[in-house]
Amino acid sequence: MSYGRHAIFFARIASADNEPVILRIVHQRRHLPALVYFEDLEG
Repeated sequence: MSYGRHAIFFARIASADNEPVILRIVHQRRHLPALVYFEDLEG
């Protein structure tokens, strides 16, 4: 989701009763492909 000059990444997390949890907020000038990472969010 975009907000102003930022991108907000969120996901619904089972351990948070399927409520949306903000994972990361980055400025639009960041090189987004460089931010790709893999985490086990369920784990």
